[in-house]
Amino acid sequence: MRELFLTGLKPKVLEEFQTPYLVTQSGQTLDGELKLVGLPANEAFNLKQMSIIKKLDMEGNETYVYDDARLSALAIIKCLYHRASGEPLLDQLIPTQGPMAGNAADLPAVLGIDFAQFQQLSEDVLKFLGMGKSAVADAKKNSQTPQQDGSSDSTSNSQQDSAGSDPSTTS
Repeated sequence: MRELFLTGLKPKVLEEFQTPYLVTQSGQTLDGELKLVGLPANEAFNLKQMSIIKKLDMEGNETYVYDDARLSALAIIKCLYHRASGEPLLDQLIPTQGPMAGNAADLPAVLGIDFAQFQQLSEDVLKFLGMGKSAVADAKKNSQTPQQDGSSDSTSNSQQDSAGSDPSTTS
């Protein structure tokens, strides 16, 4: 049973992914053209880690904040597939180390999508991954400051989202 659990589970797939809100500038809809494919737990956790960014506060101190847009865009890049071919729609190569860590080639393009479409798509993808609004709020509350060596320090928790607000004061 252990071996079956560890090696026999298939990724979650949503073949009938409805996206009537994804309409190109020429008026073509992408509804029915895409599917969602789930992620192994380690990749999902990596997406969360890559969504924590370093900022400087007013006094010049380094702080770490959770960037919702970055998480959403990275999740879209990793989970969105062309339904007919079964191939990833976007370039899924996301370096995990070095100066380009967390910077996928298609990240700027995904973040450049019309905001309303991006918002709806990101909500759908994050919900599919189990990272919906409540899960993201929990992750914000529990995110830990990344260290240089990639480990975390439980004494420094990030309590701000990308807008600088404290998620513990929101629902």
